[in-house]
Amino acid sequence: MRLKRLFMLLSIGFIIIFLAACTSSGKENSPSTIQDKASSEKSVNFVNKENIPTMDPALATDESSFAFLRSTMGGLYRLNLDGKLVPELATDHKVSADGLTWTFKIRENAKWENGDPITANDFVYAWRRAIDPATGSEYGPYLMNNVIKNATAISNGEMSPDQLGVRAEDDFTLVVELENPTPYFENLTSFGTLFPLNQKFVEEQGNKFATSSDTLLASGPYKLTNWTSTSDSWELVKNDNYWDADTVQMDKIHFDVVKDPQTAANLYEEGSVDRVNLTSDLVDQYSGNDDFVTIPNTFVYFIKFNQKANDALANKNIRAAISRAFDKEAIVLEILNDGSIAANGLVPTGFVSMPESREDFRKVSGDLVTFDKTKAQKYWKKGLSEIGKDKVELELLADDDEATKSIVEYIANQLETNSAMRSKFINFR
Repeated sequence: MRLKRLFMLLSIGFIIIFLAACTSSGKENSPSTIQDKASSEKSVNFVNKENIPTMDPALATDESSFAFLRSTMGGLYRLNLDGKLVPELATDHKVSADGLTWTFKIRENAKWENGDPITANDFVYAWRRAIDPATGSEYGPYLMNNVIKNATAISNGEMSPDQLGVRAEDDFTLVVELENPTPYFENLTSFGTLFPLNQKFVEEQGNKFATSSDTLLASGPYKLTNWTSTSDSWELVKNDNYWDADTVQMDKIHFDVVKDPQTAANLYEEGSVDRVNLTSDLVDQYSGNDDFVTIPNTFVYFIKFNQKANDALANKNIRAAISRAFDKEAIVLEILNDGSIAANGLVPTGFVSMPESREDFRKVSGDLVTFDKTKAQKYWKKGLSEIGKDKVELELLADDDEATKSIVEYIANQLETNSAMRSKFINFR
């Protein structure tokens, strides 16, 4: 259920549990040593639990799209393995004394996959495109409104995109003007929506841009090959024109869409894939395996309410009822069983510390939304009264991998049981 920017929190995936072939296991297909003896090509095989919905940075809103954008494109800055910002396509930046003007120096050795230099104008074009209402970007306005100068007016159709507070002072100098001092703006520059685009290439592709490998242009460590928007398999192939290509260790990474966790585990057992994530009963089944690995990974799953399509969801009390009507502890302990913990606030546990005390933000802030059947029913009754209805019918749209199906079916049952709402229509994509 990778649906974005929401009010009803499901679970925080705090631990990833997976099987990975490793040297100590004695397997020949170790990711650190996999090599085609005939070609000396280093490659690995992975599974992905869904197709890639889009490779257009302006339109991406889901986990898989951003993961593969991150592999094939780059921003001004990036997050390293420790979650710290480090330069990527920018070498450094300066901030004016009032905090409103940020000047980035673009790396002069950075190139697109086709050999074109990556310039400041590539960022100007991409950001203007993402804020343009005609593009239909969801995250463009979300990231830039009230942050970059004139972004809100542009996204509301009151100004033209070329009035966005971003300009190329020269080929390798990008100047950004902000509406208000925004200390976290540096972090935003690592986000996929703000990746640059080669204007000439994008305009040549027209409506076909980012719909297949042939209509993509990489700026990152890998190129996406053998992919269309409906592909069930694809490859990441090393991009030799990437500015930091010498640090890219794998020549090729192959992906197959496998939605059933047991099928993925079977493929791992037979040696067809080199790593699989585990959930539910598979965790218990493989916990004694020598290849069993756990690593921390902080993210949040949440549900997005379509307030335009359903007037009930535009009601604050209806949303408050839904957010309290299902047991998140049961989801993480019984359905996922992968180390996840219930999310009772948007900022995850172990993600950020308070600036002075250095205590965990979530611990200090406490729980915001918890399972409470009595409150859910109270809010539900009040919401129905406010919208003048005695029942509401909801449609849930989610990914069709097995773990997500189980979660959504559980939530649907909980909503009907605890708030007396109908939620029998469940669509999977």
